[in-house]
Amino acid sequence: MVDGTPTPDKKSGFRWTPRRIMLGAVLVYGVVLILANLRHTKINFVFFDTSAPLFVLILLALAVGFLLGWLFDDIRARRARKSAAGS
Repeated sequence: MVDGTPTPDKKSGFRWTPRRIMLGAVLVYGVVLILANLRHTKINFVFFDTSAPLFVLILLALAVGFLLGWLFDDIRARRARKSAAGS
């Protein structure tokens, strides 16, 4: 349009891609997982104990796993760059 408002085109519209479908399925599964694990449980962190819903422990384990994966991937990438620069 002439007045500066964007016109909808095929590329900017919402499309159901396999990635979006998988993301939606994972989100639905996550909500079901949380609702199925609302019961409180005792958690021993070696230095202290606490009580929390089980889904909090599951989310904490996922976060720690993600963080470790990210850190090890960064170390691997750094080593690959270093060996490529040395060759």
